[in-house]
Amino acid sequence: MVYVFICKNEGGKWTAKGRGETAADLTAEGEDFFAVEKALKQTVLEHASYSGAVQISHTMVTPKSSVFVCQLGGAPVGGAAVAGASGDAGAPAAEEAAPEPEEEEESDDDMDGFSLFD
Repeated sequence: MVYVFICKNEGGKWTAKGRGETAADLTAEGEDFFAVEKALKQTVLEHASYSGAVQISHTMVTPKSSVFVCQLGGAPVGGAAVAGASGDAGAPAAEEAAPEPEEEEESDDDMDGFSLFD
């Protein structure tokens, strides 16, 4: 389950409002960003009645706004998880390596005679 919040700093106080179906009715406030992050985590855990692994991330959009994401479950994501879950099915594909690209000579034509190593 993923919870998404929009956090804003207005008047020196951070506020967060939930977005999407899972978090639409959830809000949190804090004196600083870390306080609102802690409050959001607690709010999500209480809302979901969950006590397992939690992954938290945020992306600052501007100095006064951020997107906060809280994911419950913490399941591994990516190629390693898929390959590990499929057992030996991925082994033949690994043996068929793609040919290595040929290296091209670098040119100093655009440097007007400047060389870093002279």
